[in-house]
Amino acid sequence: MIPILLGVGAVLYTAASHSAINDLKEEIEDIQNESQDLIDETRELIETTNDNLKEALTTALEQHKKIYQTTLKRATEITDKIRIKENNVGLYNDFQEVIGGISNTKESSFTKAPNLIAGGIITAVGMSIGAMAGGVIGSTIVGVRMTMKVDEAKEERARVRYECEEAKTECTKARYTTNAIKRSVGVVENLNELLSVSENNVEYIIKNKGNNTENWSKQDVDSVRTMFNLVKAISDIINTNILTEKGNMSGKYKKLIDNASENFYV
Repeated sequence: MIPILLGVGAVLYTAASHSAINDLKEEIEDIQNESQDLIDETRELIETTNDNLKEALTTALEQHKKIYQTTLKRATEITDKIRIKENNVGLYNDFQEVIGGISNTKESSFTKAPNLIAGGIITAVGMSIGAMAGGVIGSTIVGVRMTMKVDEAKEERARVRYECEEAKTECTKARYTTNAIKRSVGVVENLNELLSVSENNVEYIIKNKGNNTENWSKQDVDSVRTMFNLVKAISDIINTNILTEKGNMSGKYKKLIDNASENFYV
């Protein structure tokens, strides 16, 4: 009877071992599935964030290009008609600044694409999980080695969580930038509308009083100065990079937008 009992014991031990190994495999799979869910969720967030940022930036750049080709071009044509004596130092300097600002504008400034947000982080995480899944689940491992693989899976999950949180932080910054760009589009649009009205006023003055500012009233001169100020504000904005190399809104660009919003109540 003893040999029989020993045989039964061995069978029971083997069955228990297989059961424990299967439990460990399931635990590893659960951990890896959790890690993969984090990756998929974060990757989707990154794609959405990047798409929104690109859309906002593209809208802003297209707006700048259109204004350069239309309203600013018209401002140049109007300014070329105006005759200002050099002894009118203030207005003459404004005139020179306007001409310089428009002439320094390059259409290449309107075609710069935004940086991707955290793309490298998620790509690296995804590759790590994929490699790990093949190595653990596809191998014949037992006992201590299986337990070690569980620990490795937990460590990998911790790393994934950390890197996904880092990526989410970058996405939060990108959403802030996206909203700031959208706001800037509204400010620039309002400036452009004001400039268009100002151009109409100056053209009316030229048509009725000639192009020599010596024959204009103070109110007329103030009208052309307003046009110059608007041209300068818009030129400065569209000549400034919207984003930094890291994909954040440029401090200089934000300051120009804030100043324009405050100075022209837009």
